[in-house]
Amino acid sequence: MDRLILTANGKVDRTALPPPSLGVREEVPSEECEPEQLEAELRAAFAAVLSKKVSEVPVSASFFALGGHSISVGQLVNRIRRELKLNAAIADVYSSPSVKQLAARLRPLAAEAEDAQAQAEESETWAPSSYPSYPASFQQLSLQRMANLSAAASVRGPLKVRCLQQAFRALACRHDALRSVFAEHECKILSEQGGTLDFRHVEPGVMGFELDWLLDQQYETFDLEAGPLCRVRVFQESEDNWILHWTLHHVSADLWSYTILLKELEDAYEHYSQYDGHDGAVHEEPPWPSSAPQYRDYALQEKRFLQSDQGQRSRSYWHQKLQKTPPVLDLPGATATERKPTFKGSKLDFEVSSELSESLRCLGQRCEASLHATLLTAWMVLLSRYGQEEDICVGTPMACRTTAESEATVGYFANPVCIRAIVSNTYEKLLRDVARDVTESLQHQRVPLSHVCDDLGLDLRALLQPLFVFQTCPDELYQSRLPSFFMGHEGSEISLGPLRLESIGFGQKFTQFDLALVVAHGPRGDLIGSFQYSTTSYTRDAVLRLQAQYLTILQSMVKDPSQDVGQVPLFVDEDLAELRRRVTSPWLQDLPNDSLPRLVASRAAENPSAFAVVSPQGTYTFGEVLRRAQLLASALLEEASFSGPTRERQGSLGSWQREGRGAAPGRQLSGLLSCRVPLVEEAEAAEAAQGSLSLSSQGNGSFLESFNFLVGLMVSPGPWMVAGPLGCWMAGRGYFALDSSHPTERIQQMAQDAHPQCILCERRAQSVANSLGWPVLVTEELQSRPAQGTRPPSRMGATAGAVRPAARPVVLKAPLSVLLSMRAVLAHVMFSSQHFGFKAGQATLQHTSWTFDAPICEIWPALLSGATVVISKRDGSKDFQYLASLVDEQRVSHALFVPSLLAEILEHQALPRSLRSLVVVGEACSLSLARRILEAPLSLNNFYGPSEAGIGATIYEVDKIGAVPNHVQSLPIGRPVSWHEVILLDPQLRPALGGVGQIGILGEGLASGYLRLPQETKTRFIKTPEAIREVLPQCGPITYLTGDVGRYCQDDVLEFVGRLDSQVKLRGQRVELGEIEAALLSAKAVTEAVALVHGDRLIGYFSTLQATALPCAALHVAVHCCVPDARAQCSQGVEEGDAAAFSERGPDYSRSRKYRKSGRAVRGQN
Repeated sequence: MDRLILTANGKVDRTALPPPSLGVREEVPSEECEPEQLEAELRAAFAAVLSKKVSEVPVSASFFALGGHSISVGQLVNRIRRELKLNAAIADVYSSPSVKQLAARLRPLAAEAEDAQAQAEESETWAPSSYPSYPASFQQLSLQRMANLSAAASVRGPLKVRCLQQAFRALACRHDALRSVFAEHECKILSEQGGTLDFRHVEPGVMGFELDWLLDQQYETFDLEAGPLCRVRVFQESEDNWILHWTLHHVSADLWSYTILLKELEDAYEHYSQYDGHDGAVHEEPPWPSSAPQYRDYALQEKRFLQSDQGQRSRSYWHQKLQKTPPVLDLPGATATERKPTFKGSKLDFEVSSELSESLRCLGQRCEASLHATLLTAWMVLLSRYGQEEDICVGTPMACRTTAESEATVGYFANPVCIRAIVSNTYEKLLRDVARDVTESLQHQRVPLSHVCDDLGLDLRALLQPLFVFQTCPDELYQSRLPSFFMGHEGSEISLGPLRLESIGFGQKFTQFDLALVVAHGPRGDLIGSFQYSTTSYTRDAVLRLQAQYLTILQSMVKDPSQDVGQVPLFVDEDLAELRRRVTSPWLQDLPNDSLPRLVASRAAENPSAFAVVSPQGTYTFGEVLRRAQLLASALLEEASFSGPTRERQGSLGSWQREGRGAAPGRQLSGLLSCRVPLVEEAEAAEAAQGSLSLSSQGNGSFLESFNFLVGLMVSPGPWMVAGPLGCWMAGRGYFALDSSHPTERIQQMAQDAHPQCILCERRAQSVANSLGWPVLVTEELQSRPAQGTRPPSRMGATAGAVRPAARPVVLKAPLSVLLSMRAVLAHVMFSSQHFGFKAGQATLQHTSWTFDAPICEIWPALLSGATVVISKRDGSKDFQYLASLVDEQRVSHALFVPSLLAEILEHQALPRSLRSLVVVGEACSLSLARRILEAPLSLNNFYGPSEAGIGATIYEVDKIGAVPNHVQSLPIGRPVSWHEVILLDPQLRPALGGVGQIGILGEGLASGYLRLPQETKTRFIKTPEAIREVLPQCGPITYLTGDVGRYCQDDVLEFVGRLDSQVKLRGQRVELGEIEAALLSAKAVTEAVALVHGDRLIGYFSTLQATALPCAALHVAVHCCVPDARAQCSQGVEEGDAAAFSERGPDYSRSRKYRKSGRAVRGQN
């Protein structure tokens, strides 16, 4: 013998010893060998649960390969505990799925003391009770009031209505759960003579049968306190054609209960049919085989279980699993809502072919996973792609029938659990992880998840959805029929004695969750599924897309399980067409081959006496502005190109050394035109060729060190704000703006980074310019030069096309400078000029900071159209009365504002009546502010776009507030402007599914990168990923990653959602909260720090060591180092607070959400 057979006490079972074989023993295959007693008993248990013959269960075959699933695993464990007296666990079956493996695993348990086993069995045995009421179970307490479970069927055959009614009444008498009513936290059992059944028979001709009326019956609410909670409707269409509609409230039963009820209903109906016509016999009870266990006994025992050691261990398991809060998935449908549940819903059914279903079963068997886990894995992959998260947590209900008594009990046992996995790596690896988590969750399924959520402060509803439901039955007879029958799948049939019931599908009107996927076995070996969704959150088209993508993932899983889960393409043809429409601009224009300086010069030549600039310094015509620009261009071309700052070269134009004058101007100009910052693909090629990449190293061929092609413009509000940039462009130079009122350290840092040819300034700012260490050109001296020294406009216009850097002040220790090509500036100017319809004789306002990029929007579109630019005094935006009077006096019709400033202006006075067009930029514009603006007869435009995108990338125009999508809190950011492509990307830089993701910008209007910051340029200005090229073959070669998160709302309009990082916007300026926090922490004695924006103020919270004086002075110094005075007004008061404001999860608790949400003054739009 291979081994001796032992008794439960571990002794040799002598009676089980086989008779001796006196002949030669023949070798037979191991499958034919007589198994030992434990294996034989397990084999019988396998066969009973799987509804197979014992001979059909090989000892080495997997339980799941033979047809086992998550419900039958629980049945098998219960049977082993009850009949074999072994304390088996669900995990034992998953880890040892064959008879032979499970016997080896359970054999040590057979040696345990019988007393201990009996004690364990006794603790799990329900004590029958006869109480008229009992406390509601935790499952019942978690149900919604509108939670009905119903089925409708066409009945074929001679239905006996009276017998059917008696059969239903017999069921209600047999099971207390069908006679229970629900009042607060208690269930009361109605008497058998009370109203326990709502049964109605509709005679032919009394009421026409209508599916809509049946659908209303399905969702008609029950009176949970008075009952009854069972409703049956019978309609007679003809003698042998009937309609049966049966509805129970979920508080009374679950799908497993219907398996019990249908069998008993069939027995009861046949019993009463035998005595039909015998008035006395029809009232006799059916001969039930045994008394039924009652749900009230489970409800009474449930509380004891939760207080037991096993219950506490299970609770600890969920605490540990959910200690790190799962990310809330934002799964946008075609319609975004405020997430207020209305329960209005619908469903979309689909089928999985029998071939694919069988392949999925085989895949699960290879990965030691059930079909439930396999289908759930595909669902989690789809959720990961839509939600753009790897940490995915999905709610799925479990049967929660963990004892032998519960298997035969009618009642609501189903308990949802959370399956959590990191969706990454290959399908096979993920499937094994999900299967392992399902196994562990099954062992702890009796703990109500609502209790765990209360312990951890989690939202149960948010935790469970999107829900995944795999409907299956404990009885193989109903396995492929009952779930599909209750799902209303056409072709599903069940029998009721001599009658045949065919399922009727009549849609769905309500749903408990925003989105749920329900899958079940089909009647033909296939799988059927249903997407149940909230119609206020999803459109049918969006759900159709989900369905197609889910099937695509299933096919990808079986085709190549070793494939990475994120590589499968999920865009269908309709998606591609929609994506291309959303990405491209609706305003198609041709970008002219001419340059902006030439176009402006041509406009000036048409009417040189027309007013171009109105400023505090005076009024200037186009001819006067153009003359100043030509003087500057001539001076720049005539002077030598200096490679570094020297003290002897400071001063006015006359003090310059002129060793470079011998060079031919045309040749020098040609060299200047070629200088630009290489784009990413060129930089990568240079890196591959030379082994390194450095845009600021002359040894690596950098253009920035070879030529001094930048000019610093330190000018005050006046004509040189126009003539300065125009003259630089004419000479093939770029410019960067400086403000003499800014801190000297900041100006010096900008000049050092730019490495300019010279600094252009006015005489009043010459001392500041001289301190920078670079050659200085004074405007007053430049204007005194002879007129014959200028070059003709045609020659100047030919030089346009050089790079123009726009210094971008941000809250960093050193400012970033964005390099804009002439073509990028021209693209923005051309679009704005045509979109806003500027005309000669109109006036536009220029009031924003000279060092910001907004002056390009304010000045050049107007001048290109022959309009006048009205320039306010320095800091004129802070004087609301001055600004309003300036607009009125000059009859300004177009202006650009930051919303927070505009809101402050409207607090003091109304908008000037001359305004016809307003543009808001830099931050969110609330609907309330937009409503106040549109009280005046004007158009409102919301311009979005960082400087890196060529100033503006999208625009949203609204002339009445009713046109704005009703779910948004602020104006959307709109559609892409001309020469731009705007696409939403997921974390893997693929086109985002579902219409939410990081905003990526492509097109001719992009900047070229950051000045002398190659690493930052390479990080943000990336080579367009192949995933984008696959869906957009004609897209641009470079993609700029904004870090902003957008979402599509109606009509393909984009709305701003938040930031991927901690960057926010304050008064139109970018603020890195991490920089502020680091500055606060640098102060001595500060232990914790958090920076937040409240309203229009930047607030810093910090804690210090005990008994330490508040480091007020040190804090102000630290903060002012990273927040220049020009952009922040720090209050001089420091308030003491309670250290308890910092949560146990750290001081950064306030930014634990997926995206940084933006308030009124916090936005990442520019």
